[in-house]
Amino acid sequence: MSIRIKIGNQEHDLRQADQHWIISQIRDQQHDLGDVCVQVAIESRDINLRLRSAGCPSSGGGGGRQPNELELRILELWQQHVGREKKHLGGGEVVAFVKALQRIL
Repeated sequence: MSIRIKIGNQEHDLRQADQHWIISQIRDQQHDLGDVCVQVAIESRDINLRLRSAGCPSSGGGGGRQPNELELRILELWQQHVGREKKHLGGGEVVAFVKALQRIL
């Protein structure tokens, strides 16, 4: 399984992105730009998701198929913690999503 997190221009495998890195990247982005773009890409045999926070440029619609049960659970977690509606994203919200994601995977 491949899980990548990108905050602004910095991208890491999720295993290398500890909570301190996530929080500092978000803080730096907020200081420099105001808006924060967080993207998470999850790819495995059963999962193919690209998640984007509100600070990211819009890239169009979905992948052309209905999400499976596991993808739906991940999408619900994203909405709960990060979502596209949250304009002022904090590092704690992203860290909470990452921890919840790791529990269900």
